[in-house]
Amino acid sequence: SGRKDWSAWHFDLPLLRGREGEWQQRKWEQRKEVFSIRATLSILMRLLHLVSADRSNGDQTLNQLLVLESFAADEDGRHGFYVHLAPAMRKWLVVKGAHYTSKIEEAMRDAYYHIWPSDKTARKLFDREFRVVISDSGLLRLSIPSHGSGLDPESKEGDKKTSGYRLVPHNIEVIQQQLALLAGVAKLHDLARARP
Repeated sequence: SGRKDWSAWHFDLPLLRGREGEWQQRKWEQRKEVFSIRATLSILMRLLHLVSADRSNGDQTLNQLLVLESFAADEDGRHGFYVHLAPAMRKWLVVKGAHYTSKIEEAMRDAYYHIWPSDKTARKLFDREFRVVISDSGLLRLSIPSHGSGLDPESKEGDKKTSGYRLVPHNIEVIQQQLALLAGVAKLHDLARARP
């Protein structure tokens, strides 16, 4: 970020080969890297969530546009995570978000296909399933391939445009979906910070 009071953390996304579902049948040793990344992210997200909360007034976001939490790290089917969007992020989504949906979709698509290379036919089928939808009131939906999978707002459409809200996971079945959504959330954050 270029700021002395910030830290940057970089990791390479895992690269899974083969048809969908094949990686699940591989031995634990071959999947170890993927689960190690998820476990590390889980710990990192929990620690960052703890230090981001201002305990004096109950504010869970401080000056942050979003806070990630509960990044699942088990291999028993829990692959989701939650995102708290601050009021400032919701305002940005209302005013500027619609101009950048394609960039967020591209980030999710790039991460997904990097982790899980697909042939051209599969890409044509899946490409339209990477969607970012922002309502007039600033509610965000991120969708990825597989039966309506993604992050959906926990709030109702009638909520105030000035309040923050939480995105909750829906039908996240495999790791590449989780990491693709994370890439989309990261891109959203970067765009909002760079274009206030």
